[in-house]
This record gives sequence, structure tokens and C-alpha cells, in this order.
Amino acid sequence: SVKPFILCEFVHAMGNGPGDIEDYLEVILPEKRIIGAFVWEWCDHATYEGKTPDGKDKYFYGGDYGEFPHDGNFCMDGLVYPNRTPHTGLLEYKNVYRPVRVVSYDWKNGQIVLHNYMDFDDLNNYVDIFYEMTQDGITVEKGKLANVVAAPHSDAMVELKLQVPSTGKVYLKLIYRLKKQMPLLKPGHELGFDEIKLANEDDRNRQAVK
Repeated sequence: SVKPFILCEFVHAMGNGPGDIEDYLEVILPEKRIIGAFVWEWCDHATYEGKTPDGKDKYFYGGDYGEFPHDGNFCMDGLVYPNRTPHTGLLEYKNVYRPVRVVSYDWKNGQIVLHNYMDFDDLNNYVDIFYEMTQDGITVEKGKLANVVAAPHSDAMVELKLQVPSTGKVYLKLIYRLKKQMPLLKPGHELGFDEIKLANEDDRNRQAVK
């Protein structure tokens, strides 16, 4: 028999971490034996010590009280700050675990393939999918995908025909928003996004974004 495998500590969230989340997911998602993983760790550990002269919150960690030995800032390794506001790493972590992903997009025939990574919900009941096409950072077309139906752990093929500009850097972004009320989330909550660079004749920047 095959035993389940779980990572008790991965993608250390210190500094500019957590790192390599997407690389881990590329290994984890196809492997049925892997049942989960835990980020080290949830929150930074520091004590609130009032305000700095310029009004910013001040936190102390190892050595700030004159103690020795200590571990310096090694306790500052969470996905959220000591006051529980999110690090940018938590936003990255959230997007890597999005419930839907683009498998492929052939803009010439207008077919996009999406995969549903959820265990129980059909995409049609769970998410609204919006799209934006940008040219040099400026939105040139946007809308909402219709009739996105995919059972758990299966694909959906959807029509999305776009007139891709022949010049400039052109990207297609798909935004996944919650469709129904959940215990902690309201309809419209962003669950994640995908962004795809679209090929064209001349992909040099043509205009500056103000």
C-alpha cells in the first residue's frame, strides 16, 4: 500500500520568502500521495513597543532588550506581520493556490482550456471568471467568460475570441472571483488570477503608462 506524504515545513516565509511555491506546486499537484504542506510559519513574532518618532509602529525582536544570547530577527518569518496584516508573500501564496488555472489558450481559434482543482465544486457554481487584455499596460478589451462548466478535477473548454493588437506588449489576464457566499468570504472575493503573454508581430513597448 502507498502511504500519504505531508510536508510539515516548507517555503520558509522569512525575508523575501516564501520562495519556490509554484515550483513545489508543480510537484505536489500531479502526485496523489502528497496530501498537503505547511508553511513555516503563520506570523512574525515580535513585541509591540509603541511608535517611532515619525509615527510608525515599533516592534522589538532578539537583542533589542539587550539580552544575550538571542536569535536576532529569526523569529520574523511569518506570512503576516506581528499585527496580523499580510506580507506580500501571503498574496503570492494565495495566488499559487488558486482553484482554477489556465491549461492553454489558442487565441487564433479562440479556445481557452481551464482546469478545476477543487474536490467538490463545479466551476459553474463556484467562480465567475473575468478577463482583461492589455496593450503596454493599458486595458483594450475586457469582459466575462460565459458557460464555464467543469466538474472537480476536470477541464473546461471555453470560447474567447480576441483581436490581439499587432504592436506592443499584450497580455491576457483572467481573474477568478467567488460566485457564492462562503462562511468567511463574500461573493466577488478574488480567488486568484492567471496572466498570459500573447504573441504578436511587434512586442516592443509602444506607449508609456502614466
